[in-house]
Amino acid sequence: MLNRVLVQISRAEEVEYLARFTAVLKKRYPRIDISGLYVRNVEEYMKYNSAMYSDTYYHDFQNVWKGVEDRKEQEVKEKFEEFFNGCSFISKNGYINSIVLDQMRASDLLILAKQEFLNHEIKSLLRTHHKPIVIVPERKSYSMDKILVADDERLEVNKAFFNFMYIFEEIKQFQALAVNIDQDKLMDLNIYLEKTAKKITYDFKTGHVDDIVLGYMRDYDLLIMGDLKHSFMIERIAGKPGIKILEKTDIPVYIA
Repeated sequence: MLNRVLVQISRAEEVEYLARFTAVLKKRYPRIDISGLYVRNVEEYMKYNSAMYSDTYYHDFQNVWKGVEDRKEQEVKEKFEEFFNGCSFISKNGYINSIVLDQMRASDLLILAKQEFLNHEIKSLLRTHHKPIVIVPERKSYSMDKILVADDERLEVNKAFFNFMYIFEEIKQFQALAVNIDQDKLMDLNIYLEKTAKKITYDFKTGHVDDIVLGYMRDYDLLIMGDLKHSFMIERIAGKPGIKILEKTDIPVYIA
């Protein structure tokens, strides 16, 4: 069941398409509460130790940093109020990962914008998160009709799949993609689903994992992946390709 959604926003340019994605959730769940979060990241600021500079220089630097952050926050807030009508906006000072993890405690789901490359903050968050995350690329439109599961035979993707079904309980049909996995050894989740009025269809492929998954994803609205905390990437779906999938995806990716 989905009740509260947290949307982390880093730049004003992200707001409009994140609003389009959350509108899809709002249509399905009209009663959900959506909050926007902007973090004034002190990590860059803290790199400059006051002992390394004169008082005048350090004071000037503080003022410049504050001015830049004030402008960025105001731009994000104005955009948020324009496209997230009636939703609450939260601004915090601190380390991004710590603030986001703390704010996630009161939410069912975190939504954040896909970056061209996985930066330090996103990598850290993917290692430490305790609630589901949806990484959203920019698109003209979004849907939640066709769901793809990247089944890498790990327990983590099984947990992610059941977590997704709990939150989005009205979705009944799923497609699973298994790459370089023995069909006879993969557990068929329909054994469980037959009692829930849900169904998952399997497709088995062999070849380069990242190319197959990225190509297959084009016909779907959202990809479910397993928790990346322990291996950080999809180890059984073949190590490093997991990074490429997250960086090159053109559909939202659900990670739990």
